[in-house]
Amino acid sequence: MPIRRDTAAPIDSASPARDARSLGQDVLTDAKSRTKEIAGYGDLVVVVNPAIEAMRYEPIREVIEQRRGLGSFAPDQNPVFVEVTSDADLATGIAFPAGRFVNTTFESFTSDAERKEAMSSLGHYQAFWTHKLEGPTPVADPNTILPPINVYQECLAFAQFNAQERPGGYLKPGWQREYRTEAMLTHLAQSNFDPNDPFWIVTTDQSMIRSHSDIEEPVFVDFIRQVYDDVVRLKEAVPCTPTPPPSPAAPNNGPNQAR
Repeated sequence: MPIRRDTAAPIDSASPARDARSLGQDVLTDAKSRTKEIAGYGDLVVVVNPAIEAMRYEPIREVIEQRRGLGSFAPDQNPVFVEVTSDADLATGIAFPAGRFVNTTFESFTSDAERKEAMSSLGHYQAFWTHKLEGPTPVADPNTILPPINVYQECLAFAQFNAQERPGGYLKPGWQREYRTEAMLTHLAQSNFDPNDPFWIVTTDQSMIRSHSDIEEPVFVDFIRQVYDDVVRLKEAVPCTPTPPPSPAAPNNGPNQAR
């Protein structure tokens, strides 16, 4: 699975935040119908340890608040944007705020909250956290060998998750999803974000990602794969079907064997 690496250099606050604003406007457009599912760019957008200030996410957060005011999200709403940051990422956790402190020395802000958003990277801004991701071991192991993928068993596990955590098409506050590697994703019920919010700001630790550039841990990459597979399964709503065993190979009679 190819993963594009991000730079830890802070983004100039004067540059336009087109992506956040345009994506937020898409949400606002969809918000006119409480039964319409919010769609994103493609099936799913995933960013890991991004070096971008939390302030740039504010337009989306504000639009989501408007959406919630108009009514609940559509049933079976899929995530459209997943951001994951590890607290072991010192580049965006320490270096980024230090750089922003210098860059914003002569900038003015309307409130202390706005200043904090401008100083912090998105994934380290606790007020925006929607989920917590935990790995199966205290520290991720890059040499982990994953078992073969069993599509049928994963389909059954997702169906069981939906039956328990998504009654009537709506996720419960504090829902939990355990993946095949025993990685656990938990919705933060104490947050101010709806459990069906399609924008996930996920906090994790070194059990999944050990540093800023350590984004290809086997368990983490498999987690992203399963999140994407869940999106496809929920969209297609195809019943789980066991994979048929391979057909026995036809005997090779050879060119000179008598028939």
